[in-house]
Amino acid sequence: MKKIILGLFLMLGLISFAAPSHINTAKVKQDGNIVMLDDSYIFSFERPVGQSSELSVTYHIGNKDPKILSEKIKNEHLVDGIDYVDSGESEVGYVHKLYAPQEDLYFYIVIAKRQKIKNYIITAILQTPEEYSSKSDLKAVIDLAIEEGEKYLK
Repeated sequence: MKKIILGLFLMLGLISFAAPSHINTAKVKQDGNIVMLDDSYIFSFERPVGQSSELSVTYHIGNKDPKILSEKIKNEHLVDGIDYVDSGESEVGYVHKLYAPQEDLYFYIVIAKRQKIKNYIITAILQTPEEYSSKSDLKAVIDLAIEEGEKYLK
């Protein structure tokens, strides 16, 4: 399962990045999160959400337009065995709903529209057996992901 999440993150367009100096990595670890990637151009961590879901947050460092990144997810095949279902947006972010039939899991990829710190794009993937379809549910997924990502920015 971690390979699927890692594959999804890597397909989000890792282009021209710098060191993630505005991320409080010590607090990420102190809060019990699991660090997945810690490079000079990308930082990613994962934490459980409830009993059956996981949230993975990634900071992509670079001058990239979140809307273009969102459109790229819509238009490109991400990973074999994962079906693209739908997309939506709120005032703060974009969300893409994917489904992995073999694992019977949904993946909600969230991309923050605004950057709290210039050139730090927050993306997140919520992995869950739950299907969220209503606008209010999708908005809650977006808000959860972005709040969790912004919490660790310095």
